Amino acid sequence: MLGQGDTPLVESKSKKGLYYKNEALNPTGSFKDRGTALTASKALEKEVEKLHICSSGNAALSLAVYCRKAGIDCFCHVPDDTSDGKIQLMEAFGASVKEYDAIYEDIFHHLKSKNLDGWNVTPGATDIWMEAYGEIADEILDSGVKPDQVIVPCGNGTNLAGIWKGFKSCDYEPEMIGVQVEGSAPIKKALEEEKDHGVVENPAKSSAEGIIASESFNCCEAVQTIEESDGSLETVTEEEISEGVKDLLEEGIVCEPTSAVVKPVADKFSGTTVAVITGSGLKNYAELKKIVTESQPPTSSSQL
Repeated sequence: MLGQGDTPLVESKSKKGLYYKNEALNPTGSFKDRGTALTASKALEKEVEKLHICSSGNAALSLAVYCRKAGIDCFCHVPDDTSDGKIQLMEAFGASVKEYDAIYEDIFHHLKSKNLDGWNVTPGATDIWMEAYGEIADEILDSGVKPDQVIVPCGNGTNLAGIWKGFKSCDYEPEMIGVQVEGSAPIKKALEEEKDHGVVENPAKSSAEGIIASESFNCCEAVQTIEESDGSLETVTEEEISEGVKDLLEEGIVCEPTSAVVKPVADKFSGTTVAVITGSGLKNYAELKKIVTESQPPTSSSQL
């Protein structure tokens, strides 16, 4: 619809065998474009005129853009701490934005309980997104790279599960490694408790806003993916996220902190590894500037 997909697989210049699948180069700077393109197409087929989405930013922005293209009304329901830049872009593309003094999960449950005028297309509330993300696996294999591990940031776990389904359809089964933030890792909790669903009370704050979660709404599918692939769910600290942002800038990749979580995890693995960069940092300029400048030593002014 807007040229989503076919994103580059970039070889790391600092570590042999490491590749980055750069989904930040989709039209709105996010892997979400794959799901929203398919969602908008299905809405047009069914003559649905209004779409609602709960999102921490990227999915809502992507849906706003694709709805504008398709001539569909878009309603974005977001936490009030969503990046100002993302909200401004949603509104610029004609979406109606409602901010809530609530966490993502509470908004998700609120929307599911409502009799909405239109479709609720939030990831985790529909399987359309998972279907679309299988294309990422196809593209990795078409490039000639056969990864031992594939590392994916996880909020709802939809992308991880979708990519795994794509690999399985191609009869190739790498280890699938999910990444969440320490103190906000419901998928890890579910695995540890041998359950399909985990809930984290009072999840930690993080610059990786796209994967902060008390619940993951495709947790069951994510757990199944990790178990079937002999993979794992790794967690990272805020310090590791900041280092990941800076390391990826050295690679020439400008990504949001949510995507940078893959770098410290990728460093733990040997063999051929693909790390999925899920979103561009160009929508998070203020946050990236703060991460980079706070780590710089002060400049001396004693010499002229």
